[in-house]
Amino acid sequence: ELLLESLSLHEQIYGILHPEVARVYNSLSMLYYQLDDKEAAVELARKAIVVAERTVGIDSAETLLNYLNLSLFLHQVGDSRGALAYSKHALVLWKIIYGPGHPDSITTINNAAVMLQHLKQYHESRLWFEESLRVCESVFGKQSINSATLLFQLAQALALDHDSKGAVNRMRESYNIFLSELGPDDKNTKEAESWLEQLTQNAVSIAKHAKDVESRRIRSGIRFPATVPPEQQPG
Repeated sequence: ELLLESLSLHEQIYGILHPEVARVYNSLSMLYYQLDDKEAAVELARKAIVVAERTVGIDSAETLLNYLNLSLFLHQVGDSRGALAYSKHALVLWKIIYGPGHPDSITTINNAAVMLQHLKQYHESRLWFEESLRVCESVFGKQSINSATLLFQLAQALALDHDSKGAVNRMRESYNIFLSELGPDDKNTKEAESWLEQLTQNAVSIAKHAKDVESRRIRSGIRFPATVPPEQQPG
């Protein structure tokens, strides 16, 4: 109630098109999201974007933040396609404002990968996870816990994209980093170890099945010539 009253006062004092009004819209959208009124959060986030674009510009960090919030809210209400479109737009702005490879872009790229996974676009999702990992490794290093976490997610994405061997390799990398950095008793290490076992078993089963199919194909492809009776010679 106080925030709504604050919004009303801001609109009366500054008018609708003012940066402070955009900030109040954004704060209200976050509050409604936390209160689980996601539809209201979406509506207020849209208003925050409209006002921010017209007052601080489309290439402002504030406008970028508003796009990211709207993307998150839309995904939560089930509009993953709309959410993905706003995430991609935000990443374009991100490169303009901060340049490529900014640390904060890792989360946005990763979120886009999750949205694609939700839409069952597994191959494209995998590519986004790979890009997220690339940026993460360049910023935090290949042996960082952040990289291990993204390797874990990438391994799952590879499994969904039917790359069982790649999934095992990436999960093993994740497990080894967690083991080295956190120790064998950490929950992340244990979870990676469990997934590594499952993915390995799955890869073995897939390889065995492929080998059996190939063997059957080879056997079925062999055709013995039919027995032809010799021609009778004239007596």
